Amino acid sequence: MRTGKDITKEYFKADKARRFEYLYDNFRIRESLLKCEKFCLTYMIETAVMNEAWPEYCNQFIGQKNRIHTHKMIYECLKNDEPIDCLPDGMELSERVIDAYKNLCLMKVEFDLFANTLKTLGKPDEDLLRRYIMQEITLWDIADERKIAYETAKGKIRDLKKTLKMRTIPCLV
Repeated sequence: MRTGKDITKEYFKADKARRFEYLYDNFRIRESLLKCEKFCLTYMIETAVMNEAWPEYCNQFIGQKNRIHTHKMIYECLKNDEPIDCLPDGMELSERVIDAYKNLCLMKVEFDLFANTLKTLGKPDEDLLRRYIMQEITLWDIADERKIAYETAKGKIRDLKKTLKMRTIPCLV
């Protein structure tokens, strides 16, 4: 899915069909994507605190060790889907940071949904499509493994993707 606009940054605003394609295309690297989004959001939150609550920020980050500890606290909150409780009292996050948080939350939930929907294909088809999505096998490998024509293998993957899409899209928010 190369649309010119990076959907990763505005995943939560994309329509269901584009989000499905994103999930399908990026399932193999989902852990890295989510980890990157968590780190980016951690730094966005720190920057927001720094810009909006400078005195509190300075008191909180007297040394680099405190800064690293706070980063870990924010990151752990994001990883465990917990409220971020290390913000100065009364501070509200900007719409940009809130949008990044929505983006991360939705991506996490929908990657899990995608993984569970993939299981509904049944063991042989799930294994085949999962191996293909994870780039463990190619269409040529499938054709060779199953002793079928390349076009038949291509049709099988297309049909499995279509079934997966039909089962996933109605569940996306």
